[in-house]
Amino acid sequence: MNRNMLKSSLKNIVFKLVALVLVATIALTCTSSAYAARNTYTLGSGNPLTTKELREKVNAGLTGNYVDDTKKLIESLKYTLSLAKDADDRSEAQAETRARINAYSARYRADNSKTGLVSFTTMRTVINSLASYYNGTTKRSVPQRVADRAISQISRAESALEAGR
Repeated sequence: MNRNMLKSSLKNIVFKLVALVLVATIALTCTSSAYAARNTYTLGSGNPLTTKELREKVNAGLTGNYVDDTKKLIESLKYTLSLAKDADDRSEAQAETRARINAYSARYRADNSKTGLVSFTTMRTVINSLASYYNGTTKRSVPQRVADRAISQISRAESALEAGR
């Protein structure tokens, strides 16, 4: 009787081990293909991005040079703010500006050598005033009074940037 119980327990253990191996195999197969699909970034053409293209997309064209990056952001903001409400490329321009704002903020907000600059604090003011219009949706337009204030702040930031502040 003892021997029968041992055989039964051994069969049960082997059965559970086989089931565990099957579940693990299925899980790894599904996970690896899902991981590969999730981590293959493509352009509209469906072709995978190169590392350089992916890095440029993530960095929104910013190089790490504070003056150049601030000028790029200013140019992008001015263009987006100047677009008419019914412009064809408005949503694309807002999405690009949103990406550039996020990359700019991520790159420079922790840089103590930049956070004290007048140009940076003024740009942060502009970014914060436009954030709710660009982060929520690209269909929502910026009210004229907010756009006018942002443009005046951008002019202050440009002046401070040229003065090295």
